[in-house]
Amino acid sequence: MPAYSTPARTAIALALAGTIASAAVTPGHATQYAAAPAATATATNTIRLAARTTSRVDPAGNTWKPLYALRGTPNYRVTPASQAISNTNDPDLYRYEVYGLTGTTIPLSTAGRYNVTIATAEPYWKAKGKRVFDITAEGVTVVDDLDIYATAGYSTAHNVTFTTTVTDGALDLKFLASVDKAIIAGITITPTTTPSTDTTAHNSFTSRMVASPTPVTDKSGNVWSRWSATLGTNRVDRGLRGIDIKGTDDDEIYRTYVQNPRGYALNVPGKGRYKVRLAMVENTYWNKGGRVFDVLAEDTPVVKDIDITAAVGPRAAYDVTFETNVTDGILDLIFRATAGTPTISAIEVTNVTPLNTTSTTNHPGLPFPLYPNSVYATDISTAPLAPNAHAVGTYIAHQAATRYDGYAGFNNREFATAMHIATADTPRTDVIHACATDWGVPPNLFDGDSHFRSVPIPVNALPAAGSDGEMSIYDPATDQLWEFWKMSRDSKNQWQACWGGRIDNFSTKEAIFPTGFGASASGMAISPGMITLDDIRRGRIDHAIALAVPHPSGLGHSWPANRTDGTSTDPNAPYEGQRLRLPANLDLDKYNLTPTGRMIAEAAQKYGFIVTDNAGAVSVTAESSRVVTAQTGRDPWSAYLGSDAWSTMRDFPWTELEALPINYGKR
Repeated sequence: MPAYSTPARTAIALALAGTIASAAVTPGHATQYAAAPAATATATNTIRLAARTTSRVDPAGNTWKPLYALRGTPNYRVTPASQAISNTNDPDLYRYEVYGLTGTTIPLSTAGRYNVTIATAEPYWKAKGKRVFDITAEGVTVVDDLDIYATAGYSTAHNVTFTTTVTDGALDLKFLASVDKAIIAGITITPTTTPSTDTTAHNSFTSRMVASPTPVTDKSGNVWSRWSATLGTNRVDRGLRGIDIKGTDDDEIYRTYVQNPRGYALNVPGKGRYKVRLAMVENTYWNKGGRVFDVLAEDTPVVKDIDITAAVGPRAAYDVTFETNVTDGILDLIFRATAGTPTISAIEVTNVTPLNTTSTTNHPGLPFPLYPNSVYATDISTAPLAPNAHAVGTYIAHQAATRYDGYAGFNNREFATAMHIATADTPRTDVIHACATDWGVPPNLFDGDSHFRSVPIPVNALPAAGSDGEMSIYDPATDQLWEFWKMSRDSKNQWQACWGGRIDNFSTKEAIFPTGFGASASGMAISPGMITLDDIRRGRIDHAIALAVPHPSGLGHSWPANRTDGTSTDPNAPYEGQRLRLPANLDLDKYNLTPTGRMIAEAAQKYGFIVTDNAGAVSVTAESSRVVTAQTGRDPWSAYLGSDAWSTMRDFPWTELEALPINYGKR
């Protein structure tokens, strides 16, 4: 980066309504300071959140909802009515504040650019320098060294407004105190433009991803999302932090990088032609020839013999751009080294041709629709907790810590879920019952409900690897879901299974098999709780996750389970069917999570886990890739997780897990 382009941290002072506002601001963001007005907004889609536990209506008639999902150690305080709050006609807003918070994540309806206002007042200190904190939005500092008293005075309403770009559907804010604790009274969020309802307006697509555990905003104001789980490695190198990167003024795009990524996969809106930019830097080989690699896009070589040092030298920005056609909605890149290992700092993808998107009724990330009120689709971030909520979490954390060197399982091969979608051409067949019993063939497999009769099994179907041999099949035409346990072909190439079941009208009811049937020990469908390949490509999991634990409770089961194979008599062992979550205010940045682990943790904060099975280790269920591997010759999980798949769940905060009450949400 040229020395002359290094941005200086600029102090600005604005005389506003007789108040001097002064703070150092990172350039590139529209940060404004203003005397606090009445809490009004003209935009009908403004989000208003107040630091209290119940909703409020301001003098202008606007409703403010409670500000939940706070990270840190938030504490609420109320300024006494005898203490006047000046500079506002809505003192009630500023009378209720929360302090000690370190951040919050607020779901938004769409990605885009937003104006954000933080409402504050200093209720305690009467001297400057007693409370100082920064505010970051989407990983970028937007307010530096905010000192409310120095800016506005004691017990005086003060608003801070800035503009930020959100790319992932959720606004991430952090409040980082350097003196005392951050304190806020409320937050308003308003789109800078009203979202269009005209689908023809959304005919462009851009994805920006940087190989960093945190998002990065470039000099143009574009937000680059944190590293993707599809890069094929769990290791990121930060060796260039604070070091000048030659040839660019966007140093942060290049300063972190991954070594030896297998490839990259990205869901794109539709088939068409896309432009790809690879951003790279060399920090290992100072002589040419040390690192050389090729790039394939959609199985076609597009760039040969990339040698960053030979092209621009070490510690210099180097970009490669190419175009490729995508026909299946998934952009696939492969990196192949002939010397050293590949390295990537960031990847940008934009559409070249107009998009031809298709709509779907499937639940995001899953290959089928879910019942709208399904336990797998319900936000439980503010649900009540069980009396022994943390003791249950401690039980599970102990089970995780004492097995397999403390690593929980990510079951993407053995004990995975093999998902198949039937079509009108899928042949139907009866599945042979292949478990010997003293009483013969159980009822309702071939008579009554006939769970094993006329099952649509694709000709290329394969069960998941391992002794469980799980297979799931969904037929969109009939809205039926089958799941089988120990599915295989017999010596005559006919399908057989030890057990299983069928759910009719699947999208209109809870994902529970008729009592006694199904592939899980709990009677719950497993496939809605699997982590799918599509989840990984999307970069987020929008559903609850099926969790297997050693020795769940043998004292009973919890709705929505209708049975159990639990064995423990410990009162704090989780029941099968019981729902668990991570606290919504848990700061995940404190943990050395892998990209996939981060996605799982974020989903656990909102949708939670559901205990579905007894197992030899604490483990989550993922989608089997056996069919894709057989068809393409490449295993996408190997590409996405790389050689470090065993560490996918490293440093996961099991100790923070908390349990919801038994039978929570029962209908």
